[in-house]
Amino acid sequence: MTFAQPKATTEVKVLHDDAFIIHEETKRAIALEPSYFDKTADYPMGHDAIEAFITVQNNGVVRDESGKLVLKTEDVRNGNGRTIKSKYWTDNRIDAIDTPLKTVFWIMRDDAFPPCVRLDDPVLAVVMGATISTTRSNAENTDEVGKLVIEPYANPFRLYPLRKIIHSLSHCLNREDVTGYILNTGYFNGEKIKPEDTMKVIHDILTDTAVFEPFGSLPKMSYLCIRCVHSKL
Repeated sequence: MTFAQPKATTEVKVLHDDAFIIHEETKRAIALEPSYFDKTADYPMGHDAIEAFITVQNNGVVRDESGKLVLKTEDVRNGNGRTIKSKYWTDNRIDAIDTPLKTVFWIMRDDAFPPCVRLDDPVLAVVMGATISTTRSNAENTDEVGKLVIEPYANPFRLYPLRKIIHSLSHCLNREDVTGYILNTGYFNGEKIKPEDTMKVIHDILTDTAVFEPFGSLPKMSYLCIRCVHSKL
C-alpha cells in the first residue's frame, strides 16, 4: 500500500512510510530520513525499483546469463535483507508537510473489524493504537515470524516508556480537528481486503465522501458503509 498510486483528481504528496515526526502543537510533520530502509524480500530479482537501491545489506550476489553481477533478493541467500532506497523512485515524495495533521489511521490485520472504523473518542483512539494486532517480522530476530500478536503502536523497537507515546498521542487526538480511524488490511468476512480497497477508503475520508454507520451499540465507533467501497469484499 505504501507505493500504491492514489486515484485522485487532486495532487497527492507522500512524506515517508516510516520515519517522521509530528509537532505536537502545529501538527506539521517532517521526515527524519531522506531515503527508505526497505526489505529486499519485497522486490523480486528484476524489479524496476532495484535501480533505485543505493546500498544493500544481507543479500547475495550472482551472475546472470550475460555474466553481469545481480542481486539475489527475496531473502533467498540471507534473512532480513535490506536496502537504502532513493526516495526519487517515485515522483510524489517530499521532506516536510506544512498542512496540519487531521487524520490518524491505525493499520491492523484483525478480521474482527470491517475495512474502516471511525473512533470519535480520543481516549478510545489511543487505546486502540496501544492494542494494535500485527504480525512478527524477521526484522525482530524472533522464532515467531508471521505470528499474529498485539504490539502497542506496532513498534517492537520502542526505546522509551510506553506512557510517553500515549501522552503525546492523547495530546494530539484531543484536538477537535483530529480524528482517529482503524484500517483493517487483513481479512473481513473471509475475504482479503485489497490495497485498492484501502486506498478507496482513505480517498473517501480525505474528500469527505465517506458514509459511516453506527457500530452496534458503541456510541463512539462507526464503520464505513461496505456498499461504498468499489471492490466487492
